[in-house]
Amino acid sequence: MTELEQLIKENRYIRDVLDGPSAIWNSLDFWEQTGQISVIAEKLNSFHYSKVLLTGMGSSLNALYPLYCRLLQHGIQVCHIETSELLNYSNELITEDCLTVIVSQSGESIEIQKLLDNNGLKGLTIGITNTYQSTLYTKSNCSLLTQAGNETSVSCKTYLAALAATTILGDILLKEDSAMTIDALRSAAQEIEKYYVNSKGHIHKLIDLLSETKYLVVTGRGMSIASANTAALVIKESSKFFAEGMSSAAFRHGPFEIILSGLFLVVFSGDRRVYELNKKLVDDVNLCGGKAVLVERGKECDPFIVPEVSDSILPIVEILPAQMLSIALSVLHKHEPGRFDLISKVTLTE
Repeated sequence: MTELEQLIKENRYIRDVLDGPSAIWNSLDFWEQTGQISVIAEKLNSFHYSKVLLTGMGSSLNALYPLYCRLLQHGIQVCHIETSELLNYSNELITEDCLTVIVSQSGESIEIQKLLDNNGLKGLTIGITNTYQSTLYTKSNCSLLTQAGNETSVSCKTYLAALAATTILGDILLKEDSAMTIDALRSAAQEIEKYYVNSKGHIHKLIDLLSETKYLVVTGRGMSIASANTAALVIKESSKFFAEGMSSAAFRHGPFEIILSGLFLVVFSGDRRVYELNKKLVDDVNLCGGKAVLVERGKECDPFIVPEVSDSILPIVEILPAQMLSIALSVLHKHEPGRFDLISKVTLTE
């Protein structure tokens, strides 16, 4: 057994990453068996809201961004805001006619606890969490409880489960057929499992590709901004390597100037509306002597080729290359993937 094979077998973060498909399947099964989707639909049918507030911290906030995009496109008044900023600057947004959706893997982050303690259950609150009997679970009016299982460090399988939950919640809010989404999510989980089968090859290729990289930027447009921001966060947390996430448009407004300074740019191709814009960014960076790759859908076996899924669930598969990058960078810089030295899994200090 090679060192990489042993690492993949024994490292707890990598095991959590590879458990992502089960996190999706188990969550979908649980929601159907317990009727949680129906309960939320009934609650929403009887509650008349004038606005939707989406909040969380870190990757939990990012998991809400695709839902934010969907609601905006349907003309719904919606706000996507970090919970800390909501607490300190925008508390008045939470009113009796407000639908608040809170995502937190642990359900115990300090900002979530304060928000629920300060505001009680004003309006209607929907919690999405992986932790039964957590503060978020017990103080929300209703919940989608994900079934990702215990996660030891960096958010990976819980992020996939949260994205599945927010996608289904979007169907409920927009009165679309969630049964079709559930089938699509089950199929996507199968494709994710196939992608993970080639993890060793993906990691080897990335180690060679990143050997001279000094820092990394990840970009996207639309729903893929969630993937860009989460990718950068995952890479920083798991490999202690600096990465920054931003929109592809923002990268052209200044950061393009640093492409010759050891930068490696990863661009999510996104949906058809923005594919050519994102591809052109990659082409322009490479033409100028920089180093950039496009993450796109396809059937080829490559770390930057993700499974072919519909636009609505694209962010779920876009995170896969970021996970492989986080492992490769950890190996390159001799760091145990996913090991926390200065922080803990649950943030209890604001």
